Amino acid sequence: MKTVVTIGTGNSGCGAIQDYLIKNTIFKSPFNSQEFRMMDDPDGILNLYHNFYTNRSINNYSNAIMKFNNYIENLVKLEINTNGKNTKLYSKKVLPLANDYIKNITTLNYNSFPQFVAIQTNLFKKKYFHYKKKISGNKNQSFFKMYLPVDEKTFFKQSIIFLNKIIRCHLKNKKLDHIILDQALNMLNFVDIFSYFKNVKVIIVTRDPRGIWNSMKSRESLAYPHHNLKVWTDWYGQIMDQFNEYKKKIPKKYKKNILQIRFEDFVENYEKEQKKILNFLKIKRINNDFNIKKTEFNAFKAIKELSSSEKNYIKNNLSKYLQW
Repeated sequence: MKTVVTIGTGNSGCGAIQDYLIKNTIFKSPFNSQEFRMMDDPDGILNLYHNFYTNRSINNYSNAIMKFNNYIENLVKLEINTNGKNTKLYSKKVLPLANDYIKNITTLNYNSFPQFVAIQTNLFKKKYFHYKKKISGNKNQSFFKMYLPVDEKTFFKQSIIFLNKIIRCHLKNKKLDHIILDQALNMLNFVDIFSYFKNVKVIIVTRDPRGIWNSMKSRESLAYPHHNLKVWTDWYGQIMDQFNEYKKKIPKKYKKNILQIRFEDFVENYEKEQKKILNFLKIKRINNDFNIKKTEFNAFKAIKELSSSEKNYIKNNLSKYLQW
């Protein structure tokens, strides 16, 4: 399976690159062009890894698995609106696959009621637990399971298998072997993707901060400080500074599999930039269904929609990140 992962800051034009690949090439999205968050969300797969191998403790192993299980249960309930109809984004098959995954990345488990769980459990639940335990006579009864993890090499092996199964069960065409995942990781950890997919490439999309601010403000993007230009400018500058420092540390062996695209360049030099993308992925364009005119209109809305004071403030404070 060949996989491409698109990554951006949010409102960066990343979705347009994904849309281009879906409409014009053999790459398809298993998740209806929605973001694939199972790895990168705070209680996702990367959180399991860090609590298993870099933030080690018996409690951390177990707490990470509890949070992962809760996250997966809620992920399966997630609905998206498609053509006025709410549909589930993830199949119910995800639950048994996740249960098998936990079995495959742990060596043992046992019932317990550790102190860190007890202090987060209200008095009523504690009394009910002890009452039920006394009535049943089962001394092994518990709210909680403690786990020990497998070795790191096995973790990666089983994670690759799990992710492949998750993707496969969401494909309408089971023979499809060119997959696109949007925002599977983020701009500050994307090199980790090479540990979880065998044949993967990364496309990073950057955009002029004036365009990003305008988009976040108009959409009232709740994940970002869209309500305050000064706070947002500080936020964006720090994120981009961290991104540039992160890029300096990328191992040489991965660099050939990473492409950075400027959104405005993609719009203004469409033929040239799409050739760059196609050559990077070593594929050909098979359709011409992508609407570049619509994307061009959206790309430069900020020129007309932002006030002069907003544009000047961003220009003065984020000059090194301007793209038009």
